[in-house]
Amino acid sequence: MAKQQRKTPKPSFPAGASLDEVAHSLLGELVGELRRATRQVRTSRDPEDLHHLRVSVRRLRVALRTFKSRLDESTVSALNRDLRWLFRRLGAVREYDVLLSELSAAQGEEDGALTALREELVGRRKVAERAARRALTSRRHARLRRALVALPRALAGERAPAPKSVRKWARKRLDKRRARVLALRAGLSEGDEQSLHALRKELKKLRYAADLLSPLWRRGGVKAYLRPLSDLQDLLGTLNDAAVSSRLLDAAGKSAGRAAARLAEQRVSELSETGKPARRRVERRLRRFAKAAPFWS
Repeated sequence: MAKQQRKTPKPSFPAGASLDEVAHSLLGELVGELRRATRQVRTSRDPEDLHHLRVSVRRLRVALRTFKSRLDESTVSALNRDLRWLFRRLGAVREYDVLLSELSAAQGEEDGALTALREELVGRRKVAERAARRALTSRRHARLRRALVALPRALAGERAPAPKSVRKWARKRLDKRRARVLALRAGLSEGDEQSLHALRKELKKLRYAADLLSPLWRRGGVKAYLRPLSDLQDLLGTLNDAAVSSRLLDAAGKSAGRAAARLAEQRVSELSETGKPARRRVERRLRRFAKAAPFWS
């Protein structure tokens, strides 16, 4: 199920801004984005708002990894644990939304098996959404909110020497993330779902880190580089959605009766077949990605 990500205005930095000034600005912006998304979810039943909150959590987690050398280690560790917990609660809802969207678009006449399967999945999705919304009113989330408010002030400052060149510092981190993606791509083999999943996660980290740090470069090449990177991430996400949907279908089918179980098995087989051409497109796009010159070079 395609999702339209909401755009957040890019911050700008004055010439000669220090690393801590850049980190303070970006972390403050992302914390604000997360708080706004949380408020929206609390007043809305739109599934898209839950997804937007999930994306906000992911962006902040990438920022924490990017600036971890400027933050207290215990602060980063505690925040990562709580953000990962929230991300998983929100992700469980999206997984059912993706699958239900696929089923609603399925061709063919409605029958008892399909109805039973959908009802089972809708029920499981409601359970997942209740768990996600409970998480947003929990004590753990309240603790997370307090920690996030204090985050931009938790920078190392004079306790740790900052690099003189922010661009040079950013370039090293982006180069390292790109190298990880290329290494995983080199070791990717046909049918290796575990390596494909690892590649997807590293590509996602590169894309979000590059987007996060892109205001340091005032060049037109930023969008030209990020657009195909985003397309590749979406394609890998589609493959991952198919794998997750297969697992959810199998579990729901077993609970919804024999006819529903047979239908679920058929849909799992169809998902497997549609994934094959997607894998070929992934390889073609990975080759183009490997040849593309990064905007930070």
